Amino acid sequence: MVNRGAVLEKYIRKERVNVTLLSQKLPWTVKTIYRHFQEEQLPLEKMAEYAKALKYDFHSEVPELAALKNVVHDPYVPYKTQSETNNDELDYRRKYEDVLEKYTDILVKYNALLEQRLADK
Repeated sequence: MVNRGAVLEKYIRKERVNVTLLSQKLPWTVKTIYRHFQEEQLPLEKMAEYAKALKYDFHSEVPELAALKNVVHDPYVPYKTQSETNNDELDYRRKYEDVLEKYTDILVKYNALLEQRLADK
């Protein structure tokens, strides 16, 4: 008998699928997906849902899935890999840091003007 959870985990790690993005396509949280990795007898229906979300046919690794016809309906569209997601996050982080730096500069100038105005009175 094939360890279905291990098959799922192996594919996700090999393809570097972002589990957070995957959880948005499925009715499970990230924590639940990691728990599914530990289930040796992950239900075939859940494997079928993963197959649809990942657009990958697990029939070669899990022969029991042959009983469920047409598991993968959509054409293959790759998920963002972990490194691509990190690049996006870094871009947003840089933009945030730039805005924060500009805000800090404006705040320093405002405080200097406020102190000068108070000193003039």
